[in-house]
Amino acid sequence: MKRQRFERLWYGWDPEPHPTINWQMFSEYYDRDPDRWENAFTFLKNTDLLTLDPGVYTLDVNRLIILVQEYYTRESAETRFEAHQKFADIQYVAEGTEKIGIADLKYARVVQPYDIKNDIVFLHARDEQVYRASRDNFFIFFPEDAHRPCMIDGACTRVRKIVVKVGLA
Repeated sequence: MKRQRFERLWYGWDPEPHPTINWQMFSEYYDRDPDRWENAFTFLKNTDLLTLDPGVYTLDVNRLIILVQEYYTRESAETRFEAHQKFADIQYVAEGTEKIGIADLKYARVVQPYDIKNDIVFLHARDEQVYRASRDNFFIFFPEDAHRPCMIDGACTRVRKIVVKVGLA
């Protein structure tokens, strides 16, 4: 599946999709409810992401939730892999840089059980690939993706990240 089918979604927004995005998976979830994905990217394109106050913004209950986070990156040993069941994450680092580790969920083991209220499970994973996240790119993580954000990219820095949680049900 080629990303070209979806480029109109983010056309006019500067960051590029990261090469790790599974376009076949994206296509399957997009086709189930295109309006959710359209609304997610419309929000990202049309909002001044640098002036939003940190916090949680609900655009559509259980369907589209925005997290505006500010934090300092940490050593990799201080971070954990996570995965979600009900939501996909569009993750965009609006300020600063960080490293994000990605691993196949089928090779991960649970270290903290799934929390249904917060839609998160923490994991230990192997065969991790690590990538740089910055204002130049965005990532999309599906339930099949174990991901480990918040890692230091050279030095501890302050990061402003926007996470758009797209409901998959």
